[in-house]
Amino acid sequence: MLKNRFLKNYLSYFLVVLAIVLPWFFHSGYLFFTDSVWGPKVGWYWQNTWWFLQNLFQFFGGFLHAGFSEKVLISLVLFTVLLGAKKLLEYFIDQKWLVFIISLFFLFNPFVYDRLMYGQFGVALSLGLLAWGFGFFLEFTRELKTGQLIWSGALLGLSIAFCLQAMFFVGLLILICLIRLIGSDNHNRAKTIFKSILIIGALILVFNLNWILGSFMGKSNLNGFVRQGINHQDLVAFQTTGEGEWGTIENVVMMSGFWGKEQNRYIDLTKVRENWGRSFYLLLPLILLGIYVGLKDKKYRVLSLSLVLLFLTSAFLAVGIKVTGAREVSIWLFDHLSLYHGFREPQKWVMPIVLVYGIFLVLGAKRFFQTKIVEKNKILIAIILGMVVILQTPLLLWGFGGQIKPVNYPRDWYEANDLILHNPQATLDQAKPDNNPNTLKNLKNLNPCASKILFLPWHMYMSFPWDRTVSINPAGTFFTCDVIVGTNMEWGGIEDNSLSLEGKIVPKWVTTGGKTDLLKNPELNIGYIVLAKTLDWNNFEWLDNYPFVEKIQDTENLKVYHVK
Repeated sequence: MLKNRFLKNYLSYFLVVLAIVLPWFFHSGYLFFTDSVWGPKVGWYWQNTWWFLQNLFQFFGGFLHAGFSEKVLISLVLFTVLLGAKKLLEYFIDQKWLVFIISLFFLFNPFVYDRLMYGQFGVALSLGLLAWGFGFFLEFTRELKTGQLIWSGALLGLSIAFCLQAMFFVGLLILICLIRLIGSDNHNRAKTIFKSILIIGALILVFNLNWILGSFMGKSNLNGFVRQGINHQDLVAFQTTGEGEWGTIENVVMMSGFWGKEQNRYIDLTKVRENWGRSFYLLLPLILLGIYVGLKDKKYRVLSLSLVLLFLTSAFLAVGIKVTGAREVSIWLFDHLSLYHGFREPQKWVMPIVLVYGIFLVLGAKRFFQTKIVEKNKILIAIILGMVVILQTPLLLWGFGGQIKPVNYPRDWYEANDLILHNPQATLDQAKPDNNPNTLKNLKNLNPCASKILFLPWHMYMSFPWDRTVSINPAGTFFTCDVIVGTNMEWGGIEDNSLSLEGKIVPKWVTTGGKTDLLKNPELNIGYIVLAKTLDWNNFEWLDNYPFVEKIQDTENLKVYHVK
């Protein structure tokens, strides 16, 4: 029974995800993205906003290879986007086949494509959870079942957990649902509204309690980073892209404008001139028809008007500092609204635009398929519509268009990790301060990771000869012991805004050729230096003769030094 239900309701969505990720499962290795890297080790930090996904990764890692777990989790992100869209669209129409076709729109669009290609899976996941939670809340406004509120609060809370900026989108969607409740015929409206706010608010708080408590307890640098690390230069570095004001507006309307695509690390859809925009222009009449249908139908009129206002607000804020009028408002919000100070990339406001488009698209498609000429050729036109939706971002298919391929870490990386874990000299160094004969007899019980690894060259983003993809430094997710890696962003005029101790003192040690007391700093507690042979690694030749370290390994890709 359960098997038949799955095949009926979810098989088509599963096959779409499979059409994207299947090539990755043919090969072993890890997937490297600019903002996302994986390795044998995944740290568990309870104050991290990715706490839930990290736990899930560790769960799979208990019986699966970490590289395989990564592919499974990315598949789950894509599946969540589709299922979230499915839940939301089912509120408006009953035809499962049409729900499936329009659900593809939530995944195959420039906004999701750019974020996935850059490795920002949290943003894509947040979109799916946002749609899912909104769908449950809308369902509650009609059926008033408490279970729907609980599901909505949990999903909306998770949406914020994976993308903190989604708190603004969640707030606006909750407001839309409350307006819908106010206009309902329910004689207990006040009680229902209070109940909705209480349950959803409590659940949103619960699912974000980890990073909130971490901030208040000083276990997280989130507060300091938002207040001091982010400044007006961030608004420039992460501004929405576009040629002039109208080009920026056009990009936002077409769900594009992501700043990361300007780095040329993947194929930019806007550069594919023979296809860019054509699919959207073909879908636009259906979206406009959906607006007309929604505003004309009394059942959806207030909701449709609210969604139109949400679209206008989102588009206005999404263009950010690139457009006159929006520039002044964006800077004022950034300067005066504490929570908005962390909203350094306004293009994330395209997320609710995708949601609004999807709703009006399904309303328009429903009316479109009710016309006689279309109804007679329903199957053919449905297939064409599905193809048009997918052709918005065809490069998602088959392993992101072959742009991302599994890569294994080199063998000497594993050798270096084993050497550090079993270095007898480091074990003796750890035992010496004790001066206890019993300690020397039980060297096996000493912690091989009592000190940290400093990984060089000092860059936050880098590539390696074995993987030409530019990605965030993967050393922290590979080595068993704690690793100090570069925090210098080196983008858009921003050198390093991490506010970390490492970011302040390591660069001075590097530029002076080791003429500071970095290795004696007890807070950093550096026991090893691992130098990768990439980028400007030749600038560290002085390490071979540095009196405070001893070279213990020199391989094709790495040099390993033990701090004396």
